[in-house]
Amino acid sequence: MGQGLVTIQAVSVFDPGPPPVYTLVLNSTAGITAGDHFLAQLPSGEDCLYVVDTVVDGTDIRVEDSLVEAHVTAFGQPELGAAAFATPGTGLGLTFAPENAPGWRAAHERNFAILD
Repeated sequence: MGQGLVTIQAVSVFDPGPPPVYTLVLNSTAGITAGDHFLAQLPSGEDCLYVVDTVVDGTDIRVEDSLVEAHVTAFGQPELGAAAFATPGTGLGLTFAPENAPGWRAAHERNFAILD
């Protein structure tokens, strides 16, 4: 199970959806694979959570805004800056990430919604 911290350097809309898909330029995509969960924050400070659709190259990934079990609607574009990724757990697809990871609250709320 992989996980790590990264930095979002640029964001653009790849496909407005639904669900929306964003292209993120990161400092590195090392360790990130399609299907991983990507944790970040919105400009409002709210935590957000996405699923990695494609690893394009060594700096670019595409994320799908579809992990809305606890949020109901798409999160929107993540903010530039600190972010994290984690391979979801088997079975229910829960997201396990360190408490200090950006986006942790959204992942935690989604886990509880799935388990409820």
